[in-house]
Amino acid sequence: MASQVVPIGHLNLEPATVKCLACQHVGQSTRAMETTSNAEYDYSLVEMIGLTFFRATASCLMGILACLACNCGYMTAPTYYFLSHYCSRCGIRFSVVPWYEQPIIHLDRSVLVEVGSGEKGKPGLKVAPSPMGAPPKMDEDALRNFATRFLTWTPSLVLEIKLGDSSKFPSDVFDASTSRKLYAVTWPGLSGGQDPIEYTPAEPMTTTPGKTDSSKIRSMAAWNPKESTPHIRVSMVDGLEGNREMATAQVFATSRDYVLHTPQTSPEGVVDYVSRRTGVHGQVSGKSGYMIWNSSAGALAWIVRAVRDKELERPSRRIVLMDAYDRLVAIMCPSSKQDNLVHLRLYGTLPPGLVAEILASFSAVSYVMWNYSRLEGSDEGWGVLDGGLNVASLGVTAAGI
Repeated sequence: MASQVVPIGHLNLEPATVKCLACQHVGQSTRAMETTSNAEYDYSLVEMIGLTFFRATASCLMGILACLACNCGYMTAPTYYFLSHYCSRCGIRFSVVPWYEQPIIHLDRSVLVEVGSGEKGKPGLKVAPSPMGAPPKMDEDALRNFATRFLTWTPSLVLEIKLGDSSKFPSDVFDASTSRKLYAVTWPGLSGGQDPIEYTPAEPMTTTPGKTDSSKIRSMAAWNPKESTPHIRVSMVDGLEGNREMATAQVFATSRDYVLHTPQTSPEGVVDYVSRRTGVHGQVSGKSGYMIWNSSAGALAWIVRAVRDKELERPSRRIVLMDAYDRLVAIMCPSSKQDNLVHLRLYGTLPPGLVAEILASFSAVSYVMWNYSRLEGSDEGWGVLDGGLNVASLGVTAAGI
């Protein structure tokens, strides 16, 4: 008897039979799960929090206290700290299942583009666009061994991100090899102490347009930064010409979702913005550390996973940026220079505009984590085994998964 086909949103701890929205394959999902013991939990917590972001934002003692504040039920037995489901034919990621939480969908039609026509009356083959190029051949072993999958990879660019003296949010961004300043991150409104307002459908940039753009990413109505809620602006340093805006992330008081705006200048010099919401179409995102966001090159996701490349000594849990096929786009690592510096290791050929979007996205996630911690006085259970990005003091810190 054939297994019953379930919606992707119903995938949970065990593999199940689903229909892939991309390649239309019907079959059992492929599950990837990274596990941890109590000993590994303690070591990785100190490593990732103490070495990556707590050294830039708080003392290791605060990291230990944060650990002790976690739900003890999460620490009593070996368990997984990352679980996800994939299509067994094309390898696209369906969903992520945080520990003790509801599954978070990572795939819907809004993140796909059609690349081939199907039989008459049937949908054609679709893929998720990616800055890493065409989808790779499905490799189940690679999906299940993320920690060692990229042992031969070396970064194409390493950025050194300086965290602000008081806010501990990203500010200046340098080429780590030359110390040349490449980007500036500013916080209009936020820097003056203005809080984001509550998100409402009446926001001008949330108006649904009559048609979609050529890349199938839904455009928003015209956005005016001068009339906007507080936002985060990433500009490229152009020397004598001054700083040129490349990407802006708009944040809200009571939503983990944010809107990424990228400017486009017409031949007449008129600047318009292409706006993209985070998450999948029609759903409010939970758990910023698992949330997908839509870049100009395709859907990407910030997630904490065990990983290493050719230059890193051994696999450790780090904040990584992945495409829809679990290919590595970036890794966030501590800097050995100063406590207020972190390194962003980028892979592949990424244009400057996309790098700016990545910086804006990371800054937005950092702010959202800080904001929720500030408002609620807790990390909402987003601990090492629960998942996501945690916040200590006034800055960003990886809290693990």
